[in-house]
Amino acid sequence: SRYSRCVVPYSEALRFLPEYLQQLEMESLGKPGINFAAVYGGMGVESQHSFFQYLHNAEQKPMVEFVVTDENPNADVAKAQIAALVQNGTPCQLIVLREAFWSFGALLAQYEYKVMRLAYLFNVNAYDQPAVELGKEIMRNFENGTCDDPIIEQLNKFI
Repeated sequence: SRYSRCVVPYSEALRFLPEYLQQLEMESLGKPGINFAAVYGGMGVESQHSFFQYLHNAEQKPMVEFVVTDENPNADVAKAQIAALVQNGTPCQLIVLREAFWSFGALLAQYEYKVMRLAYLFNVNAYDQPAVELGKEIMRNFENGTCDDPIIEQLNKFI
């Protein structure tokens, strides 16, 4: 959907890029009142057999961001997938990393800069994590035997 972005690296060296972006963007900008693209993804060749079917057939097409290195034999596979998705009306973006180590650092810096600027524009503290803190507080109370959360009470019946 317009509120999701799929990141698909076609290089083993970039395997954890989608998870990194989930951490960076969703934790930093996942604040009340802010609608931004949820990030998901996975390794290109592997992902073709999981969520690519959704990418082709979703009613609201997500943005698909392909990240390849210029010396990768899977670049042709990425090109074929981009062509198929675009023919199906799915918006795609291609990022080609040349001199992979240097350009990968530049790419990460660009993502971090984007989050910093969006946090500034939305007037939010990207480092404030109230949802994470709430979970920690409930866990501390649970460990201390002082948790009176009704959801925990219900879960205790099953776990």
